[in-house]
Amino acid sequence: MQHACINLSRMIRHQATEDSRQLKRDVTENGRSEETELVSKLLRISAPEAKEIGSVLESFFGKHGPGARTANRLLSGLARSQRADIAESVIQWMHAVSAEVNLYHYNALVNAYAKTGQWVKAIDLLSALVHGKIQIDRITCGAAISACEKDGRWKTTLGLLHKMVQGAIQTDRITYSAAISACEKGNAWMAALELLSAMVHGKADTDTITFNAAMSACEKTGAWKNALEVLGVMLHSSTQMDTITYNVTISACEKGGEWLQSLEVLREMVRCTVQTNAITYSAAISACEKGCEWLKALELLSVMVQSRVQPNTITYSAAISACEKGEQWMEALELLRTMVQGTVQANTITYGAAISACAKGGKWVHALELLRRMEQCELQKDRIPYNAAISACEKGCEWVKALELLSSMAQRTMQMDPIAYTAAISACEKGGEWVNALVIFSTMVGGSMEL
Repeated sequence: MQHACINLSRMIRHQATEDSRQLKRDVTENGRSEETELVSKLLRISAPEAKEIGSVLESFFGKHGPGARTANRLLSGLARSQRADIAESVIQWMHAVSAEVNLYHYNALVNAYAKTGQWVKAIDLLSALVHGKIQIDRITCGAAISACEKDGRWKTTLGLLHKMVQGAIQTDRITYSAAISACEKGNAWMAALELLSAMVHGKADTDTITFNAAMSACEKTGAWKNALEVLGVMLHSSTQMDTITYNVTISACEKGGEWLQSLEVLREMVRCTVQTNAITYSAAISACEKGCEWLKALELLSVMVQSRVQPNTITYSAAISACEKGEQWMEALELLRTMVQGTVQANTITYGAAISACAKGGKWVHALELLRRMEQCELQKDRIPYNAAISACEKGCEWVKALELLSSMAQRTMQMDPIAYTAAISACEKGGEWVNALVIFSTMVGGSMEL
């Protein structure tokens, strides 16, 4: 009997505990539901003004404002919705009704600025908090750094990071990664590598994203040796390398004109069974194009198709450009034909490279046909394909066609350059048309296109 009473007592206490937990869950869920409803109502205001926002808030919270936690959830919701303007008005209203405004609320506002790229406001608020002797923390500084990172303000970012260290504010992987990303956007690859070095030597927690951001900074400026060094550090630290890691490295080698290094990195990528994509092969083919290795470019395109990676406009354009540099006009036309048949959209760059290939091969008829097809596709008018076509006519001693193209460029109000004029004058010279040559020269000097 006594044992049964004890069990009954335990059951009652257990049920009371469960009821209490459920009540807390219900209160929390109801509170969050109301805050979600309030965020939705605030977002529906077409042109939010402080007075209108204040009226909505007062109808929900009364004249004394929300509690600290409720306000934090509300402001966080507005930050997620990227409405920093409404978040500002909410905090202004909270000050007006003497509601508690703490660091969590300001952090939410700085985060809202970060999500909308308003780095100036984020820095101004951070400065105001410091001057107001409000103790900022890692989240405040991290959000401000993130705001600067989106706009590539790497110097400001480094200044914030320095202040964090001076103020003994804890830094972490996310903070450093955002700072490195800011350097990458600002083309400050040396600063990015210095930050990465500080992380590695300080035994800070690094990850794939951190390394990729630093490598991307190197890639933008063609610092291929440094990109390869970072790749080596990743291998040494057993950091997992992904598709972005290898793509950025291949692109860095491409920008540095190192086609052999690009192919070596690609081979390593395949050996490590890392997923390749169109960006991978496009960068490698472009590297071969810059190195005038048209055969290697075509081999890569073949391997790409065999690997069931779909080539895109950039891939084909790079391969056609490689053929153009190698004076392989037939291969260039075949690639263009394959491209169109495969429903891959050709652009002005694609046609420009193919026309230039025909020009180098002296195939002016093919060049004019490609120019006609390009116009039928209603692609953006650009002087490069026209320059190439005029050059093709010049090599074919077709001075009349060259002058027609030059006149067509003027009628389409294209920006003229010396290449078009020079090719047209040379065409006239080959045709013995010295009078027209002088007229073109006079036009070029005078800036008029009336032939």
